[in-house]
Amino acid sequence: MKQVSIKCEMCGTFNDMFAENCMYCGAPLPKIEDKEEDDDDDQS
Repeated sequence: MKQVSIKCEMCGTFNDMFAENCMYCGAPLPKIEDKEEDDDDDQS
């Protein structure tokens, strides 16, 4: 199983995918969006 991590844009530290803030510098991290939630937007 591949582990997903988020790279902090401020300091470059790799963080757990569920982290909201960088474990090193405390900067807010981007959230990973679920594709299934995006499927609700039907553009007919």
